[in-house]
Amino acid sequence: MGNHCGKGCHPRLGDYSISKGLLVTRGEDDIRRHYKIGKELGSGSFGQVRECTKRDTNEVFAVKIIERKMTAKEKMIPGRPSNEQMMRSEVNILKMLDHPHIVKYVDFFEDRYFFYAVLELLAGGELFYRIVKRTKLTEQDASNFCKQMISALAYLHERQIVHRDIKAENFMYKGQSPDAVVKLIDFGMSSRLPESGYLTDLCGSPHYISPELIERHYGCSVDMWAFGVMLFLMLFGRYPFEGSKPALIAKEVQTKDIDWTTEECLHLTDSCIDFVSRLLDRNPKTRLTAAQ
Repeated sequence: MGNHCGKGCHPRLGDYSISKGLLVTRGEDDIRRHYKIGKELGSGSFGQVRECTKRDTNEVFAVKIIERKMTAKEKMIPGRPSNEQMMRSEVNILKMLDHPHIVKYVDFFEDRYFFYAVLELLAGGELFYRIVKRTKLTEQDASNFCKQMISALAYLHERQIVHRDIKAENFMYKGQSPDAVVKLIDFGMSSRLPESGYLTDLCGSPHYISPELIERHYGCSVDMWAFGVMLFLMLFGRYPFEGSKPALIAKEVQTKDIDWTTEECLHLTDSCIDFVSRLLDRNPKTRLTAAQ
């Protein structure tokens, strides 16, 4: 989100700056008064993440930038909350959390066109890319990550918060070193459990969706199923349930039985197979909880 748009553009037009072709109001509480916005760290359907530096302390953070206005394609997704609902929900939840394996909330700004959530900078990249780079992880490596991730999930579930988008892309490393801690990010789909004790929205990523989420009657157990899928991906380098489109993946989730006696499983200990299979238990009542 630079302050100019290239050759022939003025960096400022009165009280506005040009950003990606949009006029951004420089209001009283403009983020640029407090932070210098730097290079892009990542982007996706949600918007983009950029590095930002606090002007008075030179501390470096990340800023998640989301447009207020939804695209026509986003509006067509059934049950999809607005960008504003997602961002405000994420910020409200992150404000309540303080855990060594959950990204830390720092600050929030908004203007006429964008929302800005300033967060702890996680410079080590996604767990997903480390899995892709190494094809699969050893059982020992996977167990080290598991301890960190499970502690984050137990902390959330104790507070009746369901993340609803647990996947390898949503765990990031604090730094580049091999033993850097991992932290859970992206709380845009997270929700607190209502008094009824269950949620009914269909959301999440197709490969990680649980049987009860497909049925639209679920609680914290959906995070544990998704965690099981992620662990399977770490150990085998592929997803347990696959298909060329979401409906085919959903069918496998509901019907496919995993064979734990294949040659592919021979390198794993019995306790590891028991652990993963108890996470991928179709019955949410008997599935392992984070506390267990």
